[in-house]
Amino acid sequence: MTPPRHLVLVGPMGAGKTTIGTLLSAATGLPLIDNDRVLTTTEGEDAADIARERGVDSLHDRECRQLLTALAAPEPSVVGAAASTVEIPSCRAALGDHFVAWLQAAPEESAARLDERAHRRELGPDPVAALRALAQRRDPLYATVADVVVDVDEATPTEACRIVRDAYTAAARRGTAPDLRQ
Repeated sequence: MTPPRHLVLVGPMGAGKTTIGTLLSAATGLPLIDNDRVLTTTEGEDAADIARERGVDSLHDRECRQLLTALAAPEPSVVGAAASTVEIPSCRAALGDHFVAWLQAAPEESAARLDERAHRRELGPDPVAALRALAQRRDPLYATVADVVVDVDEATPTEACRIVRDAYTAAARRGTAPDLRQ
């Protein structure tokens, strides 16, 4: 018997992990564990506050712990992972036991989406350049853990949800993900 596997969404800030995760949760009947919401609930502060007051490394440590805790839960769920977690070897290793969807987004599109979100950490005077540098570092790592890649610049959230759900369902048929409850 295949152990329960979580459906994990990875990708840059602003890729739509929360939006698409919410849709996937509704479509699959699996609960959503969203990094931003868990961080605020458990820490009493959002990512921007933690990064500003304790530093980015402290934020990334907390995000890693949250991801590892979510992945250790016995019941499958949709997990929206913090963008930084792919850079941490223990997180990448843990992702290997789960179904991972990389929500791929251009830095320009991500930056436009981030402008609307006050809970995100600051990316400096040129957010697009900062996101490009992060993408250069992280994209090869996302590629190593992804079971499916969705270009969210081309797909609407509803389309992205369908693509991920279909890939997850196909994996379930092969025995590499849990069957989805209808």
